[in-house]
Amino acid sequence: MASPSSSPAQESHLVGLYRAGKHTTAELAELFSVGRSTVYRAVQRAGNPAQ
Repeated sequence: MASPSSSPAQESHLVGLYRAGKHTTAELAELFSVGRSTVYRAVQRAGNPAQ
């Protein structure tokens, strides 16, 4: 989340919610007041979770 008002903790929270699979990217974008592309970029920056 590239906006100055976002924090690494917020981005981590967004990615965690995305990975849990209970929210769509559109829902997360609305929840965090960002665009869907920002959600995708945050997930991409976070990389793949360790499995």
